Amino acid sequence: MDQERARDLGERWRRARRSALSRVLACAGGDSREDELALAALRVDENETLRLTFDHSWRLGRSYARHFSETISLDQLPDVLATLETPCLGGSWHAGEDEPARFLTRAGCEWGRDAGLCDYWREAADGMVLGLSGEVRHTRHRSVGHGDPVCVDVLFADADSRLRFGEIPDEMRPGLQGVRSSLRLLNSMLDVEFLGVSEGVLLYRLHRAGSDDGGLAVSQVVEQQLTRRFPHVKPMEWTHRAVFDATP
Repeated sequence: MDQERARDLGERWRRARRSALSRVLACAGGDSREDELALAALRVDENETLRLTFDHSWRLGRSYARHFSETISLDQLPDVLATLETPCLGGSWHAGEDEPARFLTRAGCEWGRDAGLCDYWREAADGMVLGLSGEVRHTRHRSVGHGDPVCVDVLFADADSRLRFGEIPDEMRPGLQGVRSSLRLLNSMLDVEFLGVSEGVLLYRLHRAGSDDGGLAVSQVVEQQLTRRFPHVKPMEWTHRAVFDATP
């Protein structure tokens, strides 16, 4: 991507993000700074702010790729993202060892003063990466805004890759096995899979062999045990983002 295109795309992306924020706030935002608008929108409706930020970014990236009949590959993405003046995606990326992927470790940025702002830029990056490439995913394993010592961003090519989730620290594994065993004792038809820890969130997935599984009550039992054993992380049941499965 040449510099002129990069500047144009960067400006269009800025307007797309502000448009998402304006929809949540039901106002144009005027000359307000983007971080001020983002914080205000997050206070009004956090989930909708993040959803629209992803959606507007994805649609812009997809429109760019279609207009120029050019999809951006995994190898090209680090350089392209660096030209878009994001606060968190510029730097020296290194390749993955086990599968096509790129990793970026950073010390954080000025937006990291607030976890919501980190989430805002993560969703913007997720959408732009998927839109430009049509297949590459972005995820964030760690972020200073969520209390981690560094920020770690990952680009990966396989939609089912385990890189979607951050690594589980070794010291947590015995406790997680204890939670799993307790659940199996409670109901042998149930099991829980721990997927990873990303930005202070422990993601898990329930496996139910039968239809009468207790529904929400099971998740509550699992999360109560996790919170008691690991008060420093937030448990969350994993659900696929619909756009990942439905994007044409």
